[in-house]
Amino acid sequence: MFDFAQDASGRIGLNPGSIAIPMISTAAVSIRHGWKVQPKLKDYTWKEKPAVWLGITGPSGVNKSAALDVGLEPLQAEEDRWAKANAELMEEHILQKEEHKIIMKAWRDALKDGGRDNAGPMPRAPKIPKRKRSIVENSTMEQLIQIAAENPDGLLQYKDELVGWIASFDAYSGGGKGGASQDRAAALSGYNSSPASKDRVGAQGSGGTHVRAECFSLNLVGGKALKGDHVAIRRAMESLELLAWRQRRPGFLVRLAMWRLRRIVPRNPALRSASVTAQDYRFLHQLTY
Repeated sequence: MFDFAQDASGRIGLNPGSIAIPMISTAAVSIRHGWKVQPKLKDYTWKEKPAVWLGITGPSGVNKSAALDVGLEPLQAEEDRWAKANAELMEEHILQKEEHKIIMKAWRDALKDGGRDNAGPMPRAPKIPKRKRSIVENSTMEQLIQIAAENPDGLLQYKDELVGWIASFDAYSGGGKGGASQDRAAALSGYNSSPASKDRVGAQGSGGTHVRAECFSLNLVGGKALKGDHVAIRRAMESLELLAWRQRRPGFLVRLAMWRLRRIVPRNPALRSASVTAQDYRFLHQLTY
């Protein structure tokens, strides 16, 4: 992984940390939910799952977005592989639904002719298959919890602009008294890898549905552009923290560690491929349970 970070940073002319930051987030999301760390030897009640909130910052035009994209490229290769498998699962699911319609028609005819004794138990509808994912970008908190319910190993929230992620909290909740903290509270549950739930109102005329993720583990990686080279990381953090304070959640971004981008002279590296590094993440994922 270090070899890829060093090679990629040399290609785009940035310090290796700019690539290593998203790769650390990728390593964290690759560790499955069954593995946790017990920080204190005798306190068995305190266990932590790897979940990190990391960001990179630098002046406008420093190629921040490229650094994030390149750092996530190995995991994106895995995402592409999962997307193909998910498409095959959904195709099979569509066929099962069509078969279920035919079976249901026969069952209804039998129920109409001879009642329950003749028809037997109602055929069960095929369940929607669980689709493997790890990277999420433009998702509401409700959607994140829904995806986490299918992916308890963890998710990586990728936002090119971290301010946009924070400002989007409760954008679809209707606001109101107490409403402005719901998404932030859910995000903190994701940082702590805690269970999380969300209620949907009135699904198809019913009383609504309840979505629950037994392990909502949310990693975060993104960027924050600065207005000039003279502005330090502290200023970037202060502006983000001010936004959090205005939204009545001071200290929210203390959990976010920022890395300052620095330009270096581009060089011709050995070009370790993203596919080789993706195999490292796959190996890490397969080692854990």
